[in-house]
Amino acid sequence: MNNEELFNDEEFIQLQLNYIDESIDKVADFVDKLLERSKCDIGGFDINDTFRLVHSLKGTAGTYGFAPISEVAAALENLLSLIREKKFILTIDTLSFIIDSLELIAESFNTIKTNYKKTKVLSSQQINCVEKFKNIILNYPVVYKLLFKSESVRPDSQTAHYKAKPPAADDAKPSGGAAGRKGKSTKTAVVAYNAKFTKNIVCRFLENKGYKVFETRSALEALDFICENGCDMLFTFQVLEKLNGRSLCAVMKLNDEFADVRVVFLTSDKNFKSDQLLIKPDHLIIIDDNLESNIGKLIR
Repeated sequence: MNNEELFNDEEFIQLQLNYIDESIDKVADFVDKLLERSKCDIGGFDINDTFRLVHSLKGTAGTYGFAPISEVAAALENLLSLIREKKFILTIDTLSFIIDSLELIAESFNTIKTNYKKTKVLSSQQINCVEKFKNIILNYPVVYKLLFKSESVRPDSQTAHYKAKPPAADDAKPSGGAAGRKGKSTKTAVVAYNAKFTKNIVCRFLENKGYKVFETRSALEALDFICENGCDMLFTFQVLEKLNGRSLCAVMKLNDEFADVRVVFLTSDKNFKSDQLLIKPDHLIIIDDNLESNIGKLIR
């Protein structure tokens, strides 16, 4: 199954819709708090919290198939990176631009959801998100000059040429696997589970092998964590909250940025075959009395 087939899969569409709802709420709540903290004093602006939110949106929006929103978040992340590095001074105008950009992201998610209700097609291709972002930039000349290579780049250009360099490796948490986290000795595993007893066995084994383990019952939370922090291995059960692990497996295996993440699919169904999955995981483990031994074969 290719990406196009995955994006037409009903279960994955539900995953996307859940992500959209969560993102709208997350961005709206963040903007409200940002306005409240900053209305009297610009010093109330938390650059690190804002950077983490935008960095997460950049990774997750791309993962869920909303490339235009990811592109806008990437440009905004560049600006925030410069502010963090004290290469650009935060002003009232800049703060206003950041808020306008975040509101555009929330608006874009809303538009995608509204269009889906009308057409039953979940797509970000017709939302004009990037074009609207360029129009916002025109209202902030200082930001415009900073983000674009030169003033000769017109806002109606097909491609935005951003001047700011990507954030330094130490600033941004990687969205891929081990290759994106060179220099870090601690390995990370994500365990998306539905059976607590079995989960405890898996987590205990991984921790004994030196892994830092993140546990969740939700496929959405697992993806958010991986996009934000990266990981080396993902263990997913067949049944999860909201959605099945098969969609989580498919998303991981179809995204090049997760190429270094080993995906392990666990099921108690002794007749289950990997061919029953949309996309085959790296490893299939049947949950039985030999669970620890079977995991041990994967982790030496």
